[in-house]
Amino acid sequence: MEVVSPMTRTLLISDIMKRNPRTVREDESLHLASWEMELDEIRHVLVVDFQGQLVGMVSDRDVTRALAARGSLGVPVAEIMNRQIQSATADTTAIIAIERMVQGKFSAMPIVDRSRHPIGIVTTTDILVVAHRALSGLPFDRPPVQA
Repeated sequence: MEVVSPMTRTLLISDIMKRNPRTVREDESLHLASWEMELDEIRHVLVVDFQGQLVGMVSDRDVTRALAARGSLGVPVAEIMNRQIQSATADTTAIIAIERMVQGKFSAMPIVDRSRHPIGIVTTTDILVVAHRALSGLPFDRPPVQA
Protein backbone atom coordinates (compact mmCIF):
# COMPACT_ATOMS: atom_id res chain seq x y z
CA MET A 1 0.00 0.00 0.00
CA GLU A 2 1.44 3.35 -1.07
CA VAL A 3 1.02 6.11 1.50
CA VAL A 4 1.87 9.19 -0.55
CA SER A 5 -0.29 10.30 -3.45
CA PRO A 6 1.62 11.63 -6.42
CA MET A 7 0.80 15.19 -7.40
CA THR A 8 -0.62 15.57 -10.87
CA ARG A 9 0.28 19.27 -10.90
CA THR A 10 2.10 21.83 -8.82
CA LEU A 11 0.15 22.78 -5.72
CA LEU A 12 -0.49 26.53 -5.63
CA ILE A 13 -1.08 28.56 -2.51
CA SER A 14 -4.51 29.42 -3.94
CA ASP A 15 -5.38 25.71 -3.66
CA ILE A 16 -5.12 25.82 0.13
CA MET A 17 -5.85 29.45 1.06
CA LYS A 18 -9.03 30.54 2.77
CA ARG A 19 -10.82 32.96 0.48
CA ASN A 20 -12.43 36.30 1.41
CA PRO A 21 -10.39 36.96 4.54
CA ARG A 22 -11.68 39.25 7.27
CA THR A 23 -10.31 42.76 6.93
CA VAL A 24 -10.46 46.00 8.88
CA ARG A 25 -9.30 49.45 7.86
CA GLU A 26 -6.25 50.85 9.59
CA ASP A 27 -8.32 53.69 11.09
CA GLU A 28 -10.86 51.33 12.69
CA SER A 29 -10.64 50.35 16.34
CA LEU A 30 -8.75 47.42 17.72
CA HIS A 31 -12.02 46.47 19.40
CA LEU A 32 -13.55 45.87 15.94
CA ALA A 33 -10.57 43.76 14.85
CA SER A 34 -10.88 41.69 18.03
CA TRP A 35 -14.62 41.25 17.48
CA GLU A 36 -14.04 40.11 13.87
CA MET A 37 -11.57 37.47 15.07
CA GLU A 38 -13.91 36.26 17.79
CA LEU A 39 -16.88 36.17 15.41
CA ASP A 40 -15.11 33.94 12.88
CA GLU A 41 -12.98 32.05 15.43
CA ILE A 42 -9.79 33.13 13.66
CA ARG A 43 -6.45 34.40 14.94
CA HIS A 44 -5.57 36.97 12.25
CA VAL A 45 -7.35 39.84 10.56
CA LEU A 46 -5.85 41.70 7.61
CA VAL A 47 -5.57 45.48 7.67
CA VAL A 48 -6.27 47.54 4.57
CA ASP A 49 -6.07 51.21 3.68
CA PHE A 50 -8.88 53.33 2.19
CA GLN A 51 -8.18 51.84 -1.28
CA GLY A 52 -8.52 48.32 0.10
CA GLN A 53 -4.83 47.54 -0.27
CA LEU A 54 -3.06 45.39 2.31
CA VAL A 55 -1.02 47.46 4.78
CA GLY A 56 -0.73 45.14 7.78
CA MET A 57 -2.09 42.35 9.93
CA VAL A 58 -3.32 42.01 13.52
CA SER A 59 -3.17 38.75 15.44
CA ASP A 60 -4.97 37.67 18.57
CA ARG A 61 -1.62 37.96 20.37
CA ASP A 62 -1.31 41.59 19.25
CA VAL A 63 -4.75 42.23 20.76
CA THR A 64 -3.79 40.56 24.04
CA ARG A 65 -0.54 42.54 24.29
CA ALA A 66 -2.31 45.83 23.48
CA LEU A 67 -5.00 45.19 26.09
CA ALA A 68 -2.38 44.38 28.73
CA ALA A 69 -0.30 47.47 27.89
CA ARG A 70 -3.10 49.99 27.32
CA GLY A 71 -6.01 48.60 29.29
CA SER A 72 -8.35 49.25 26.35
CA LEU A 73 -9.05 48.15 22.79
CA GLY A 74 -10.30 51.61 21.84
CA VAL A 75 -7.20 52.51 19.81
CA PRO A 76 -6.86 52.52 16.01
CA VAL A 77 -5.62 49.27 14.50
CA ALA A 78 -2.77 51.26 12.87
CA GLU A 79 -1.19 51.80 16.28
CA ILE A 80 -0.57 48.11 16.97
CA MET A 81 -0.76 46.29 13.63
CA ASN A 82 2.24 44.49 12.23
CA ARG A 83 3.38 46.32 9.08
CA GLN A 84 6.28 43.95 8.41
CA ILE A 85 4.30 41.19 6.77
CA GLN A 86 5.08 38.98 3.83
CA SER A 87 2.38 38.25 1.29
CA ALA A 88 2.07 36.07 -1.77
CA THR A 89 -0.03 36.04 -4.92
CA ALA A 90 -2.47 33.27 -5.83
CA ASP A 91 -0.07 31.83 -8.42
CA THR A 92 2.76 31.38 -5.90
CA THR A 93 3.57 27.70 -5.43
CA ALA A 94 2.61 26.34 -2.05
CA ILE A 95 6.15 25.16 -1.38
CA ILE A 96 7.60 28.65 -1.90
CA ALA A 97 4.97 30.25 0.36
CA ILE A 98 5.50 27.60 3.04
CA GLU A 99 9.29 28.02 2.88
CA ARG A 100 8.87 31.78 3.39
CA MET A 101 6.53 31.18 6.35
CA VAL A 102 8.95 28.71 7.96
CA GLN A 103 12.01 30.91 7.42
CA GLY A 104 10.23 34.01 8.72
CA LYS A 105 8.46 32.11 11.52
CA PHE A 106 5.07 33.44 10.36
CA SER A 107 1.85 31.74 11.39
CA ALA A 108 -0.15 33.41 8.61
CA MET A 109 0.44 34.80 5.14
CA PRO A 110 -1.98 37.09 3.29
CA ILE A 111 -2.65 36.30 -0.36
CA VAL A 112 -3.12 39.38 -2.53
CA ASP A 113 -3.98 40.22 -6.11
CA ARG A 114 -1.61 42.23 -8.31
CA SER A 115 -3.01 45.48 -6.82
CA ARG A 116 -2.30 44.25 -3.24
CA HIS A 117 -5.97 43.73 -2.42
CA PRO A 118 -6.38 40.75 -0.05
CA ILE A 119 -8.04 37.74 -1.66
CA GLY A 120 -7.13 35.08 0.88
CA ILE A 121 -5.00 33.98 3.80
CA VAL A 122 -2.99 30.84 4.56
CA THR A 123 -2.27 29.80 8.12
CA THR A 124 -0.18 27.07 9.66
CA THR A 125 -3.44 25.20 10.31
CA ASP A 126 -4.21 25.18 6.57
CA ILE A 127 -0.74 23.79 5.89
CA LEU A 128 -1.16 21.11 8.56
CA VAL A 129 -4.40 19.98 6.89
CA VAL A 130 -2.53 19.51 3.60
CA ALA A 131 0.32 17.71 5.36
CA HIS A 132 -2.12 15.42 7.17
CA ARG A 133 -3.86 14.52 3.90
CA ALA A 134 -0.53 13.87 2.17
CA LEU A 135 0.78 11.72 5.01
CA SER A 136 -2.51 9.81 5.14
CA GLY A 137 -2.32 9.00 1.44
CA LEU A 138 -5.34 11.15 0.64
CA PRO A 139 -5.43 13.52 -2.35
CA PHE A 140 -4.02 16.84 -1.28
CA ASP A 141 -4.08 18.76 -4.52
CA ARG A 142 -7.64 19.87 -3.86
CA PRO A 143 -9.36 21.08 -0.71
CA PRO A 144 -10.88 18.52 1.67
CA VAL A 145 -14.64 18.08 1.72
CA GLN A 146 -16.16 20.13 4.52
CA ALA A 147 -18.66 18.40 6.80
